[in-house]
Amino acid sequence: MNPRLLRAVDREPAGDLPVRPSVNGQVPLVQGIAADSDITGAMDAMKTNMKTAALGIVSSIAVASALNTAISLAAQGLGASPSTVIGLQPMAYITLTALGVIAAAAGWTLIHAKAKNPKSLLAKLVPSVLVLSLFADIPLFFIDGASVVGVVALMLMHIVVAAVVVPVFARTLPVSDHETDRVPGPTPAVTEKLSQGTA
Repeated sequence: MNPRLLRAVDREPAGDLPVRPSVNGQVPLVQGIAADSDITGAMDAMKTNMKTAALGIVSSIAVASALNTAISLAAQGLGASPSTVIGLQPMAYITLTALGVIAAAAGWTLIHAKAKNPKSLLAKLVPSVLVLSLFADIPLFFIDGASVVGVVALMLMHIVVAAVVVPVFARTLPVSDHETDRVPGPTPAVTEKLSQGTA
């Protein structure tokens, strides 16, 4: 190690090392260590968030699929035919449930990243998308041989997926309105005292 650097460290208290300006494009020792620590902490937090989000998606698919299975079986018990209402078949509703949850996670994340007030927007958007999905099932009532019970069961499946996804994502992919949650800055008086203390 450079002897001049050793002498500088010996002259300074261990807990109060100065941050020296860069020389020839090189990052100062203390500043470099702090930067590396910040990057490592950010990467660890990102990995944790990704694992939590993945867990939320997988658990939502599993729970919603189980509940939709119960709905399908109940509808078939009441006379609905899965050969006519294909959505009552396990391969159909499990696949659609998984795709719906993944699409919801992608939209949820995009809104969180891009919207000015994502929480408020989601509170309006989720019910609207749910209602539109219910309207999409209405033409199934007119399929030859399709029972009302079978189509209503498909509509209930949409509601179940939304009822599972929203609370799970609220915990694993939390959102907030940036304006209401913004940390207020220092008052002018505090700013003046800080400037006097560093002068």
